[in-house]
Amino acid sequence: MKRIFSILAAQIGGLLFPKICHLCKEFVPDAGDIHICADCFEKITPLTSPKCCSCGHPFESPIGSDHLCGACITDPPPFSKARAALLFDGNTRELVHQFKYSRRVL
Repeated sequence: MKRIFSILAAQIGGLLFPKICHLCKEFVPDAGDIHICADCFEKITPLTSPKCCSCGHPFESPIGSDHLCGACITDPPPFSKARAALLFDGNTRELVHQFKYSRRVL
């Protein structure tokens, strides 16, 4: 009986609170706990090497190893290392702004 009630509650919850992509506002039928569609998720860029050893800024050329960028050589920052998992552009920027200014979480 509990199982039937929980399935019914989930179905009603899905009707009242449909799973909509936080970025493109399209319906996401199989969102699970993350409400981002596959197309928008693919546009989120992970930050990979090569990048600055100090500030973590990515280099345009994918060739070479991690080293200091010109800005950190010219004017070293007041910290030893800064890191990010994702490039702060496009969809990542939009998600951070939704969280920061609208308090929307995934």
